[in-house]
Amino acid sequence: MTLAFAAFLAFVVAAAVPMWVSPKRWRLLSRAAALSWLGLLLIGLAWGALVLFLGDLYCDRGRSNYGELSWSWSPPGPVCTWTAASNGSAGRAGPTWVMSTWLVALLVWGLAVRYARRKARDERRAAADA
Repeated sequence: MTLAFAAFLAFVVAAAVPMWVSPKRWRLLSRAAALSWLGLLLIGLAWGALVLFLGDLYCDRGRSNYGELSWSWSPPGPVCTWTAASNGSAGRAGPTWVMSTWLVALLVWGLAVRYARRKARDERRAAADA
């Protein structure tokens, strides 16, 4: 559902942008979009680095002992596992929606950046030909 909504939103934005952006501003828009994509990438990488830095401490959820951190590829994200031997009860938590949403946002925003950069290039070439 999230991927379908993101694709629909990207289509609406791509259809509406040419109506309100003048040809001279496409270059600025493409640079701003690229910088914001880079910022989004760095935020996600920083979150992942924090999880890796915390290690098993990330899995402390109010229990007496810490859980064991592992990673899931589908859906992506950290997974905490508690064993009955160390905690008295077994359990598993994760991955959450955060990593999946971040990856979908990177993909959709990356496509928008690619569109804006192509549009800026096309506008620049059209201005040079005129």
